[in-house]
Amino acid sequence: MGYGIFAEKKPFNKVSINNQTDIFGEDVKVLHLEIPLNVSPKTLRAQFDNLLELHHPHYKDFDRWQASTAPVRMESRKLTSVSLNICLDVYRLFLEKSKQGEALLYEIGEELRINPKLNIIHSDRAIEVNEKRIKMSSAVSEYLEKAKNLVAHATEGRFPCTDNHPWIERQTRAPRKSRYDD
Repeated sequence: MGYGIFAEKKPFNKVSINNQTDIFGEDVKVLHLEIPLNVSPKTLRAQFDNLLELHHPHYKDFDRWQASTAPVRMESRKLTSVSLNICLDVYRLFLEKSKQGEALLYEIGEELRINPKLNIIHSDRAIEVNEKRIKMSSAVSEYLEKAKNLVAHATEGRFPCTDNHPWIERQTRAPRKSRYDD
């Protein structure tokens, strides 16, 4: 009696494995799944993980680059799409403003709202304005440097890479003279 009460009236379909051919004419092993939506997501994840462990040839030691058909590998870096986009936006605006004349870094930062705390407001005193401009220029300079390195490395097939590239000129400041030197 208990089985009849608690059993599903229609059993769930089973997972089936089909050999198919992909668009390149190679045999690809594909799992076709029927997922019952009256089972908890936690249980479904566990079942799916078990199926992959049983049927995936590289489940434990999968190397996506070995399976990849891309001619060049992307590097794994701690860069996010947000930080990459900020770098490229800074670079684009820098190039645009450079065509019009001198590109002031703090203006680029204010326009792109790199750090809203460093935007100048009417109540700022002259010394605060100067400090904010220096800090904003420094922040924009870092993004610009990263963008230049990204572009240089990408031309050589390394992306995303912001390491210093030999093609990029480094901006250095002249050493400060001490007030007390003779």
